[in-house]
Amino acid sequence: IEVLEPSAWTEGRKVRVYYLGKEFREAQIEEQAREAAERQAQQERQAREAAERQAQQERQVREAAERQAQQERQARETAERQVEQLLARLKQAGIEP
Repeated sequence: IEVLEPSAWTEGRKVRVYYLGKEFREAQIEEQAREAAERQAQQERQAREAAERQAQQERQVREAAERQAQQERQARETAERQVEQLLARLKQAGIEP
């Protein structure tokens, strides 16, 4: 099956079909070849869309992990500040931990 470029279309033909080196010009065979080419293009489109969806999901997972890591950092920093404040109050009160 040879898919023709638009500039090479003749008589509305968009594909050429060969079998054992002989070109078939029968409309039914050409229609089947066209449908097969369309199915292949559709499958390729679907595969590309699935890959894009998977990449998007991976991005979302990565972003969620980054947000969680940021929240954990902020929680740790807050806890460290609270410990430092508590130690400072104890020191002001004359109590050494």
